[in-house]
Amino acid sequence: MDSQVFDRILSMIRDRGRSYITKQMKVVIFFKYAREGISQCSLAKTVGLSQSSISRLISEIVEDIVQSAHLHIKWPETKEEVWTMENDFLKKGRRIRAYGVLDGKHFKTEHPAGSGSLNRNYKSFYSFNSLFVSDSSNRIFYVQLSALGVNSDSQMFRDGPLGRKLAETRQMCKIRSLPNSNIDMGAFLLADNGFGLTKEIMQPYRSSSLSCENMLFNRELSAVRVTVENKFGLLASRFRVFQRALNLTPRNSRSLIISLSVVHNIIIGDRQIDSNFPPLPIIIDRYQSAEAQRSALKRYVLQT
Repeated sequence: MDSQVFDRILSMIRDRGRSYITKQMKVVIFFKYAREGISQCSLAKTVGLSQSSISRLISEIVEDIVQSAHLHIKWPETKEEVWTMENDFLKKGRRIRAYGVLDGKHFKTEHPAGSGSLNRNYKSFYSFNSLFVSDSSNRIFYVQLSALGVNSDSQMFRDGPLGRKLAETRQMCKIRSLPNSNIDMGAFLLADNGFGLTKEIMQPYRSSSLSCENMLFNRELSAVRVTVENKFGLLASRFRVFQRALNLTPRNSRSLIISLSVVHNIIIGDRQIDSNFPPLPIIIDRYQSAEAQRSALKRYVLQT
């Protein structure tokens, strides 16, 4: 971790009265916990503190970083930002002009006391389910966490604010022609079949309708999604605490996920927004359904 990243994290940490441990040392200890994934007991022995001090230190650092999360995990606010995100996908050699990839993730946790089976997911381990949306650089710009593990991705999407955000973004960005074509398209995310097909979310064709053309389209869409979905592997390799079951309190475990997502974004760096977009003509949405839009997107992908 370079000094600029460390200093940005350090600036988020509050002074909490008299303490013989400096803020700098607290941040170093926290990152040792997150990066090495060692237990609090082992960490306490390594740094010469009591386990209760380590537990309190981790809780305080996580709380402070979460307080600044809204500054670092931000939904795009302008059409220029969304268009920049779309172009970033195209610049990486992809033929699908999405502005992000939506995916779910179960973070493994020890059995929360008193939760019964509410945190036991369909894979038969205890977890907190989550929804992440990230751009072509694996920069996270939306996180939604569930207190439970039994909630599916579609349930979380239905009960959360993401659907509204997608509709507002599509309305803000209007309809644009795809590069070098007469096919028009609004702003959309890519996702797997765990979510419903809408004009705001494009997904692959299901196995029951796999013609040759549909398979080629699925291959291109999956190539985009897999690249970005690697963020979970990147998070786990960067912060090995995610390679084992989280054992903080449920609230602190969820806050740890948010705080390390913030650090992940800071390491990647801020998005550079291109403001040099020409004025756009008014284009009417010609698609009567999400399926019609996906078919048009497929034609574009197969023709370019």
